[in-house]
Amino acid sequence: MITFLPKNIKYEPKPGETVLQAASSAGVDINGSCMGTGVCGKCKVRITKVKDTSNSETREYLACQTLAEDHMIIEVSESETIGERKKKLINLPSWFEPELVPADESMGDVYGAAVDVGTTTLVVLIWNLSKGELVDVYGRVNPQSAYGADVISRITFVRDNEAKLKKMQQLLIGAINEGVGKICKEQEINEDALKKYVVACNTTMSHLFLGVSPEALAVAPFEPTFTDAREIKISEIGLWGYSVALVYLAGTFAGHVGSDITAGIISTDIITTDITMPAKAHLFIDIGTNGEIVLGGKGQILACSTAAGPAFEGSSITQGMRAAKGAIERVNISYDEVEIETIGGATPVGICGSGIIDAVGELVHMGIVDRTGRILSAEELRDKNLGGNTFSEDVLKHLISHHGINDFLLYDGDFRHEPVILTQKDIREIQLAKAAISAGINVMMKELGLDPGDLDEISVAGAFGNYIRIESAVDMGLLPDIPKEKIHSIGNSAGAGASMMLLSPTWAQRSEATAKQIKHIELASQPGFQEEYMNAMTLGR
Repeated sequence: MITFLPKNIKYEPKPGETVLQAASSAGVDINGSCMGTGVCGKCKVRITKVKDTSNSETREYLACQTLAEDHMIIEVSESETIGERKKKLINLPSWFEPELVPADESMGDVYGAAVDVGTTTLVVLIWNLSKGELVDVYGRVNPQSAYGADVISRITFVRDNEAKLKKMQQLLIGAINEGVGKICKEQEINEDALKKYVVACNTTMSHLFLGVSPEALAVAPFEPTFTDAREIKISEIGLWGYSVALVYLAGTFAGHVGSDITAGIISTDIITTDITMPAKAHLFIDIGTNGEIVLGGKGQILACSTAAGPAFEGSSITQGMRAAKGAIERVNISYDEVEIETIGGATPVGICGSGIIDAVGELVHMGIVDRTGRILSAEELRDKNLGGNTFSEDVLKHLISHHGINDFLLYDGDFRHEPVILTQKDIREIQLAKAAISAGINVMMKELGLDPGDLDEISVAGAFGNYIRIESAVDMGLLPDIPKEKIHSIGNSAGAGASMMLLSPTWAQRSEATAKQIKHIELASQPGFQEEYMNAMTLGR
């Protein structure tokens, strides 16, 4: 038996299982960005190996390279995971009306589960379908994360291997059952009272959910095995609930634009309630490992997916991390000082996505990073014409130079804690991710003949969108430079849309109709995309 602290979770490891794999099975969040190859260093944990009652050894190990052994005590950073943050962000549209299900004569009220399956996170919402009320929400990291931070890593893992494909499906089903079972036990909801599921997810997750190989999504032309909505008995895949209950898997419409985006669309006013196409120009962005972008306007809806990579989620950043206790999530830079805020007010141990956007936005806004993405040295800033302003030595000491390359010190550390540094290489990673998103937006704007000034609204979805500071995203050039009041963080739009489909069969039908009317843009095949991508590498408004 091994123990994961601080939550005191007990787990019986299987032979040959690594600590990372054991954590995934036990529902413990450890970052496995590099698919267990041992190169990213994100899965570092403190392990006490108890040899006997008087003999133990504690030191840091890479969870992906360490076999789980009996009597291990594994200390994982106490975290508020992205899942925990994301589960707070469910907002149904004010105009939405649920279609109530009559209570069962013998069982009482009827319940259902809306599930948002992301590459990184999993959110389960239990609804009372007889009253149209949200019972509770459960969020956690997708346990498949132990096998890679992105969908391509997971497709590679299951390629030509039925056993691994089955394992990935079981991890997902097990995590959903864990969330559903936990809520229903706490709320004293009988298993037979749970009579419906709706699941929304990206295309790769849709395939893994049903145990269908997603291999075709990794090679051109990136065609999914299926795109239509599916409805099956929960007993066929082992979900918890009434034995003949059905699970509705919302339909996708392209290789890397899934039903989570369709769900997001119906939770906004991009379309009208009668599914007529939009007149106003509305840009919808869901930024994660993939950046999904939807643009409505001039009677059309376009959608694309762009490979932003894991930089915005911290995985490819030197000291990047998920949204956990001690992650830097806010950065404020003035001519006089550098201020940081961390999740939970804890000592800084790394930087998460919202902190990365904040830091880069502030560095660009203050001229410490130029438009090419280069971090200037302290000497250059002393000599730079700043319109009568000068940086204090307290700010300049944050600039670290070595071999002609400059990094920016966010936190200088102490005798117990390492410094937290944003490196020049990190800025380059952010530029690549930012360019992918910006180029996708620009290509679709040109397709509809729109300029940024024509946009009536920008909706930024997901936990990432809710926690970033809009000014910083605009300052670095990630979002179009339009008036701030036109840009809105809309929370977990996929969870909201899945809930709408659960609560209203009418909206489930409308989601399918919406998906059929969306025009998918394959960016790589678009004339001028590479030029747009290169132009978007610059930072700034």
